[in-house]
Amino acid sequence: MGTYLNRSYQVKEINISPVMDPLSRKIEVKINISNPDYLLKPGMFPKIKLWGEKKNVLLVPKGAVV
Repeated sequence: MGTYLNRSYQVKEINISPVMDPLSRKIEVKINISNPDYLLKPGMFPKIKLWGEKKNVLLVPKGAVV
């Protein structure tokens, strides 16, 4: 995930929503990270970088499906 107080944090689980909000163009991402020393507190916001692989998929507007 990154560093805080010169410590690295390992991502244990990541869940990326398959649906994008069409108005905000945001996708919900939930990340579960290890926090053995309890240094990360509720209300803190991380800066993260996500890498992924590009997949070729067919997109069809919802209104076109009957």
